[in-house]
Amino acid sequence: MKDIIGQLQLVCDNGFYGTSTTAYGQADHCSAIPSVAHGHYAKDIIGQLELVCDPGYYGASTAAYGRADHCAPIPNTSHGHYVKDIIGELQLVCDNGYYAKSTLAYGQPNRCSSIPAVAHGHYAKDIIGQLELVCGSGWFVTGAGCSRPPARRNGHYAKDIFGEAILVCDQGFADDFGVCRALPRVSNGYYIRNIVGQSVLVCAPRYYVSGGWCTSLPATPHGRYTKTAVGSPYLVCAPGYSPSAGRCAHTQAAWQPPAVVAYPSTPLPPSCSETGSCYGDISSITGLPKTIYVHGYFRSNATYVGSYYRTHR
Repeated sequence: MKDIIGQLQLVCDNGFYGTSTTAYGQADHCSAIPSVAHGHYAKDIIGQLELVCDPGYYGASTAAYGRADHCAPIPNTSHGHYVKDIIGELQLVCDNGYYAKSTLAYGQPNRCSSIPAVAHGHYAKDIIGQLELVCGSGWFVTGAGCSRPPARRNGHYAKDIFGEAILVCDQGFADDFGVCRALPRVSNGYYIRNIVGQSVLVCAPRYYVSGGWCTSLPATPHGRYTKTAVGSPYLVCAPGYSPSAGRCAHTQAAWQPPAVVAYPSTPLPPSCSETGSCYGDISSITGLPKTIYVHGYFRSNATYVGSYYRTHR
């Protein structure tokens, strides 16, 4: 018969299936469907043979990596049993208190072993049936056991997502290779923690971070330094001048009002602008958090507008 694009397609009678006289050719004759003990062959949606085994049997191959060609009895195993997955392959399911493991280094699980006991914790199975050590409160995963972490001054230990101990220092202290050391006092600035718990220096509006200290923004004729959303110095020049080597140089080109530079940003809170608005402040007009940083700029009449935060709308 013809298929939907007009090409010939071989359709075999019941009990027969299409085969080819060449290794990779199109089916050109009909062969009898072979019989198989403890199962039978069925045709899939494209007419190819698929082995279906009786209950208690599964499809196995006589070759190491070949297609299933006979039905073998599902083996018995202590403290568990085998089930067939959605493609008919065997999957070992162990009883409570046991987990699946292999007698080979990289083989499929083929036996159920007792889940080992561990002091101050227990083993649980993850979503694929592998063991996962869970330690009790105040105890942390260390290798194959649970240990209590040492006491730390000015900090404490918490668990990460794997149950292992991580050092969390108190406010004003930072982790220095396992020791919570006091952060230095910095004029015109202070330390805060970022989203990953690291201590980061934040300077006052007219200062920027330089070498671990808060340095005053430099003064320059015909312009003014402000800060970017990440705290770096940013030079804004008056009309008729443009930034050049850290200063405002006179330009002969016709002056155009500078564009307002706005950066969608995620600065470290509470990074604040020259006008006192801070990242995350709630706008009294829109009711939304202020997250867009706008640089300070000069108007055409040479008056300066300080940097500020605004909302998305």
